[in-house]
Amino acid sequence: SLLSNTHQFTGSVSITGSLTMVNSNITIPYDNTAFIIGNNNDIGIVKKLGGPGFVAFGNASDFVISQTSGSGNVFPSNTFIQKLLIFEIVSATWLTTADFLLLSVPAS
Repeated sequence: SLLSNTHQFTGSVSITGSLTMVNSNITIPYDNTAFIIGNNNDIGIVKKLGGPGFVAFGNASDFVISQTSGSGNVFPSNTFIQKLLIFEIVSATWLTTADFLLLSVPAS
C-alpha cells in the first residue's frame, strides 16, 4: 500500500536499491543546499543564498553531457555516447578565439 503521511528525518537516510516516486517531487526548499552525486562528490545541483541555482562539477573533473545508446531510459549500466565536453584550460589568462575550444562536440 502507498503511504500518505509526511515523514521527516533528521540525519541520514540510506537506501539500497532504488527509490520510485509516482506523481511526486523531491523538494529542498532552502538556500545553501546541494543535491550531490557520486562517491567522490564530483557533481551536484547547488542553490546558494542570494543567487540562482546551478549545476556544479569538481575542480579536477570534466563536465560531460552524454546520450544513452540503449533504450530511451537512462540506467548506469547503459553505454553512453559523449555529446558535449566542458573542461578547464588552466593556462588561459585572456580570452582569445582559442579559448572557445572549451566546448568539444564529437563528430557524428
